[in-house]
Amino acid sequence: MLSMLHFTLYLLSAVNTSQPASEIRLAVVVGNNIGLSHEQPLDYAEEDAKRFHELLLDIGSVDPDRAYLLIGKKAHDVLNALIETTGRLHEHPGKNTSVIVYISSHADESSLHLNGTRLMITELRNVLDRMPARFRLVIVDACRTALSQKTKGGRPVAEVPVAIDKSVRVEGEVFITSAGPGERAQEWTYLRGALFSHHLMTALRGAADYDDNGKISLTEAYSYAFRTTNAHAVRKSSTPQRPSYEFRFQGFGEWTFTQPSKMGASILLDKQLSGTFWIADRSNHLVAEVGKIQGSQLKIAVQPGWYRVVRPEGDWAYACDVHLHFGGQKNIHPDQFLRLPRQAVKLRGNEPILLRPWHVGMGYSLSNGSLQGIGWMHHLVLSIERELGSWFAGLILTGARNSFQTLYMDIDHWQLGLHLIGGYRIPWWMLTIDLGFEIRSSLLHQKIKREHAQEIEDISGIVENNRNALQLGSGFTAKIGLPISERLWIWLHGASGIYRVPLWTGQSKISSYHETGLVCSFSL
Repeated sequence: MLSMLHFTLYLLSAVNTSQPASEIRLAVVVGNNIGLSHEQPLDYAEEDAKRFHELLLDIGSVDPDRAYLLIGKKAHDVLNALIETTGRLHEHPGKNTSVIVYISSHADESSLHLNGTRLMITELRNVLDRMPARFRLVIVDACRTALSQKTKGGRPVAEVPVAIDKSVRVEGEVFITSAGPGERAQEWTYLRGALFSHHLMTALRGAADYDDNGKISLTEAYSYAFRTTNAHAVRKSSTPQRPSYEFRFQGFGEWTFTQPSKMGASILLDKQLSGTFWIADRSNHLVAEVGKIQGSQLKIAVQPGWYRVVRPEGDWAYACDVHLHFGGQKNIHPDQFLRLPRQAVKLRGNEPILLRPWHVGMGYSLSNGSLQGIGWMHHLVLSIERELGSWFAGLILTGARNSFQTLYMDIDHWQLGLHLIGGYRIPWWMLTIDLGFEIRSSLLHQKIKREHAQEIEDISGIVENNRNALQLGSGFTAKIGLPISERLWIWLHGASGIYRVPLWTGQSKISSYHETGLVCSFSL
């Protein structure tokens, strides 16, 4: 997410020090890349809002029917959503209700800039003050420009220490900013968002679980984001950025912000590991960047799927692929990493993960045969493939044998095939779908044994020779891959096309083929 120059928390009436199971949460999430006419559009505000909205649904205890997502809307649309939220809160009198409001947009000291309109901060506060929620958390992420390292709109407030009162009851409001007075709130291109917000999101995924209770409190999340933002800003940009907040309240309850275990899967960095780690999804989009010291474990919650874990070290990097099913947890140990040039594992946008691009496989397939009367053929399949970004190319070797009888002879049929394949690879959920084209050739060999063959040879001198022929064909292929582990796959494949079949007499004809089978492959 973009850095929060107005990251505002309104906290009113929290009764318990943890989130009860009966708590009702509502959320309004707003993202707008377009500000006023003279402002350059933002790059990430709308995407940040979508990601924050998704985070609330996944691990923030917000039901989908209680979460409003407004992308590219104007000021009056936001106000209408807030007013509707107020009305829904009145439907739960006496209940433990909470409201989370997130807005990412351009801003100045007095207003938010939403698609050519202004939403005054005072007007926003008035609407929020009328909400009958027992707990209110409002995050306003205000930005101005769209450079690789940017200064955000809004006015920073004085820095205060990272220490929050934990009394049982809270009344008042808290303002948090991503930078101190005179400091820039930095946005980094490779993060696809701002420094502070990225580390806040990482905290909410589990990196800030200091007491190891499986829950991330608001205190833990802010403390983690404060430390990591300040450290990264100084180390990587030589420009200080120290998140800060000011507040007016009587007490601060320990409110649970997220429960990472609800995400569905997690990556656990072993105690032996230390340093900076990147966690990227299958499209090489950065999910989290965390720093880890040796001797402690670190758990990051993610959706089930494929991920890459990278530890950069100078011109080199150590990387491993991670496959997670629902409810799964992958423990990452030092011996699982491959040493590669750092350029080979950098975050490059939408290119898929290719740490082990070679795949060898063995399996079985069944085809309708290519000669009339030969029947169904059972093939042993050997394959080798190479991933090339989103494309793939490969070589398949098949072997088959079939015996059949006619009225006057027995035929032993052997077939050896060589297939050249290529196509496009589509990641889908945890699966992989390949769509491609193939050129295939097959060498046919038949041993023929006629009835009374010896008598015919003795009388006529005619000897029945073995027969050989070559088939050439082409067609389309499709297959679906299911990962068993990071390196072991099961593929269901099918192919259909046409053969040009030379007959034993020297003539030829066109014949169609259809084939399906299973292959188990291993990544190298």
